[in-house]
Amino acid sequence: MSDRTFFFRDGYNLKEMFERIYAPDFIEAFRQHGNIVDEEGATLEINKNNCYVGLSQSCNNEEDQIYREMEEAFEMFGRLGDKLNVKLYKLSGFDFTLTDAISNRIDGYKNRNQNMKEVDTFSPTGLKYNLFIEDTRYKQGFMDVKFKIEMKSYIYEPIPEVSINTFFIEVRLYHSTGLVAVFNPNGTAKNSTDVLYVLFLLFHPQTPIINEVVFDEAQLIMIQLKLNGEVSSPRLKTDNDLKVDIYGLNKMNYEDPLVKAVNSHAKLRIYELQSTCVVQGHRFNLKISEDGRIQIETFVETDVLDRIIVDIEWTILKSHYFKPTSMQIDELMKIKNKGSLQTQRRKKEKEIQQDLVLLLNNNKSNSSLGEKAINLTTTILLNIGHFLSQKVEEIVVDGLVELDLSTYLALREYLIDYLVIKFRHSRTRSTEYANKIIRIMQKMINLSSGDAVNLIEQFENMIRTD
Repeated sequence: MSDRTFFFRDGYNLKEMFERIYAPDFIEAFRQHGNIVDEEGATLEINKNNCYVGLSQSCNNEEDQIYREMEEAFEMFGRLGDKLNVKLYKLSGFDFTLTDAISNRIDGYKNRNQNMKEVDTFSPTGLKYNLFIEDTRYKQGFMDVKFKIEMKSYIYEPIPEVSINTFFIEVRLYHSTGLVAVFNPNGTAKNSTDVLYVLFLLFHPQTPIINEVVFDEAQLIMIQLKLNGEVSSPRLKTDNDLKVDIYGLNKMNYEDPLVKAVNSHAKLRIYELQSTCVVQGHRFNLKISEDGRIQIETFVETDVLDRIIVDIEWTILKSHYFKPTSMQIDELMKIKNKGSLQTQRRKKEKEIQQDLVLLLNNNKSNSSLGEKAINLTTTILLNIGHFLSQKVEEIVVDGLVELDLSTYLALREYLIDYLVIKFRHSRTRSTEYANKIIRIMQKMINLSSGDAVNLIEQFENMIRTD
């Protein structure tokens, strides 16, 4: 049985306290016990392990006394929490607000030590093993459930016997969005899905709708921008699964020609980002991958995950700003010129992209992701242009700057075509509206300093009617 936990940490044993006091602090706390000698009488180096051995000897190997000494040092120097390794899922189709009836039902199963395999409600999940609700915790905005799984196996030699493998899966359900973080250090992906089916049915006796959270490149970049993370090791791949990893990326080397070429290659997309972040006072290396996995290799408390989830929820909610520009431009060009060649459409797309970059001017992203961060900002900018097109007649914005619109001919022509084709405005009216949209876009850039997160927030503040 594994004792690893994340959401249900209630205390620390000796081994866990030892791991969570870093060596310099440990030596400072127990230096007086570090002068130990080997079998030949030679004094050993003062290090963390030797200090611990010396402490044990000073306490005559009495565990209670060692624990008291360690606990005192842990209160001063110990790092609270656990290493984070969770995978995100989404429960959909219903409201997952916790009611008294639902919490009473869950606690009833827990208190009776009910095997969920034997409850008819859960029989459609096809459970092949014993599953119990081991523990629950309810807090504002989320709930934690600890499931215990017992899997039987048969040993035939030297004598037949039944072996039971017991392990735990912990989940945190965020009620407002249906996002679930699953901590499953020992089980399989099928075990995770099984407990989520049970969790869903505890709320709603309907066919569960459960999806893995999957991030695209734009979302991975945006999450890091929202967290103000300093990206250090992006991992990229092609559609054919050719993978390229960059290690030690920073502002000193991201202009390196090789790094820049890899980082801006159109056919290489980011599938995992590692960055240095500071969240809730903790500084750590955060790894987020496209399959919805979040990992931190240092000890952190659960509120760090909650803070990360806030930015993930924001990013998911804003996904309509990340709709790829190439797809939208290509779609419009096909409608405008049904016989157009792909090479012509790609050329037009490149010209529009160049105009968007020019519009950013000196407000380009200074991110270590270079071209990819700039491309994300221009993608957001074009999508804002599309949203503005829907209500350009009624939007009133003060302080619009005068621009030489002939500088942005490709972008201007695209917006005119978009307004004509999508909203059936006359070409004269569409030209007037396109000019207005570009000026508004320029104001949004100036207000946001070209920052992708701030650009979205400035735009939403501008169109807010409440």
